[in-house]
Amino acid sequence: MSEYEYQEERYQDVIEEMKPLLEEHYAEVAMYQESINFNPNYELYEAMADQGIVDFFTCRKDGELIGYCVTFLQMNPHYQDHIYAVNDVIYVHPDHRHTEVAPEMITQLEDRMIEKGVSVMTFHMKIFKPFESLMDALAFDKAEYVFMKLIKE
Repeated sequence: MSEYEYQEERYQDVIEEMKPLLEEHYAEVAMYQESINFNPNYELYEAMADQGIVDFFTCRKDGELIGYCVTFLQMNPHYQDHIYAVNDVIYVHPDHRHTEVAPEMITQLEDRMIEKGVSVMTFHMKIFKPFESLMDALAFDKAEYVFMKLIKE
């Protein structure tokens, strides 16, 4: 049996524990930090959670939150017969990286998304913080590149 617990959690039950990790995550991976401050719209996340269109999947060790994957569930206007699970953020505390946490969290999330009728899961990663080998090992296909440019300070 794993020492880690993976589960879907309600927004209101997990968000306060997530906030310090979200700030660490921002500091680690956000681009344009000199121009774009960390300022999540928690009310919007809560409203989307109430509507069932955002999923909070977590990993805990001894009750402590050490990882999360926030996923938007959405109809795709190109493929109206399918629900897409579009990753918003995924994070594992640095002390638990390169362990079974990330692959197990994604695998269990995938099982949960299948139960919800999802057809396709998508993840994005920062070029400077790649986890491509993990996604390859989990049989995800590389699909596209995203380009960014700060156009307003």
